[in-house]
Amino acid sequence: GAPWWKAAENVPIDTTAIVKVYEGINHGFYTLVTDSAGNVEQKEAAREFTFEVFSSQVDTNTQIELAQGWNWISHNQQAPLSVDAMKSVSTHMLGQTEETINDSRFGWMGDLEELLPTQMYKIHTNETKTVQLSGRLFNAGFRSVPLYKGWNWLGYPVANTMSPAEALSKLEAEEGDFLIGQDGMATYNEGQWTGTLMEMVPGLGYMYRSRADKNLFYNATAQASSRKVQSSRSAVLCSEIPDGWTVDKRKYPNIMGVIALLWHEDNMANSDEWLLGAFCGDECRGIAQVVDGALMMNIYGQSGEMIVFRAMNYESGEILFAVEQEPFRVDVVGTVNIPYQIHIGNPTGIADNNAGRITDSRYYDLQGRTVNDDKTHKGLYIVTDSQRNKTQKVVKK
Repeated sequence: GAPWWKAAENVPIDTTAIVKVYEGINHGFYTLVTDSAGNVEQKEAAREFTFEVFSSQVDTNTQIELAQGWNWISHNQQAPLSVDAMKSVSTHMLGQTEETINDSRFGWMGDLEELLPTQMYKIHTNETKTVQLSGRLFNAGFRSVPLYKGWNWLGYPVANTMSPAEALSKLEAEEGDFLIGQDGMATYNEGQWTGTLMEMVPGLGYMYRSRADKNLFYNATAQASSRKVQSSRSAVLCSEIPDGWTVDKRKYPNIMGVIALLWHEDNMANSDEWLLGAFCGDECRGIAQVVDGALMMNIYGQSGEMIVFRAMNYESGEILFAVEQEPFRVDVVGTVNIPYQIHIGNPTGIADNNAGRITDSRYYDLQGRTVNDDKTHKGLYIVTDSQRNKTQKVVKK
């Protein structure tokens, strides 16, 4: 019923044009064709195709679980959510360009006024909280989310848990695009999503690094919430993590991703034989997982901090320092095709069985069984003197 406007131009034959449309509006389209000689088709403006974007008619109840510390969240309600609804459960709210904070002296201050369903927000809380939302579901299947070149704070305004491949199946992702959540990261490589981020979950938010401007339509019709997502990553058992290597992912608001290969004594190490950790001082900030031979990890921190790496050999228990160190930044270091190279080789202080040898010594394995020094294999042993007055831990290489 309104005047015609030009929705797209110079569209090559057999290609797709992206056109901005509006919810609740019945759209009519017609085309004018230009031939190879430059002649433009002459005809009256009349509908040749009709398309209508319907507003969502689905009501939904969404529960957002907030842990103590920083939480990356989003919501799937059609209407923007006032920050007033979150003030009782938070102390600090960050958007990509706005923020608001509860100042101990002046109360709530800042320019963030509402939470949009297409955006991710970082919410800090002093204790575990639950936020219950009820309302009309955002129509994610018919409303696009703009992605700009660089980092985007991305909301997940759908009702179902899905893998990145399912949720982003309508997106024309590019080689080297990255998706990061508080629980892992994924990258688009050779036509598929791969990484440690296995699920996109309603109520959570993500960061998307796009190589170019594009529009995202979520695959909102997939029903994957009851299906277990299979993982190709190598899990790290809790019993294998040394003391002091525990990561608090809620302590810091920001994440740096790393995709790396490990080198030991000038040889490429078998990633399955080593546990790689990222540290700031003596505080562990990230633990790597093995994905298709590469080491991928989220590192949690703040800009300007210096991150160093340590690696523990599963068989021997030996812990080595890496030569490399990186200033923390909100970005991804390394790619699947060009991984970040980490070289280890400097011991962290555990003497081998030739250094500082205890005379008249006895060897024990980690189960307390006596072993013969001459018949010990590579591994970690406890050595004492005959009176057990001196004890040291040694690594036999």
